[in-house]
Amino acid sequence: MGSFGRNHARVYHELQKQGAGVELVAVVDSDASQAQAVASQFGCSALATVEELFGRVEAASVAVPTLHHRGVAAALMAAGIDVLIEKPLASTLAEADELISLANANQRVVQVGHLERFNPAVRAWLVHRPPAGRLTRPINLFRDGLDRELQALIRA
Repeated sequence: MGSFGRNHARVYHELQKQGAGVELVAVVDSDASQAQAVASQFGCSALATVEELFGRVEAASVAVPTLHHRGVAAALMAAGIDVLIEKPLASTLAEADELISLANANQRVVQVGHLERFNPAVRAWLVHRPPAGRLTRPINLFRDGLDRELQALIRA
């Protein structure tokens, strides 16, 4: 389980604690020790395969390497599970189109996780950004740390 998967589990766990109608049922990782570590941290089951989720959940996050997005998401949707797929949606346009077709055919929700829009730095920038066409100095929003200007906006 990579950092994105762990982050999804953390967020679902926090939402559950806040009473948001979300229950983190399980985490899945082919590395049993990794799955168990995350499951222990967030109080859920550790599973080794996606198929073990079938019949246990209504929705799932797909936070695997992009190469596997199509296969994992397709299996989940075929089993009647809605999916939130970490960006990008798929490796190719053809795979993305296939996922959309599968979602429609199975009457499932497929959504791409654009989670940066909830990042406090991005939200602050959106409030304080210059009018369209007036940005005079580009700001890199995707660095390891937040820019000083964005940190100041968050504190304001």
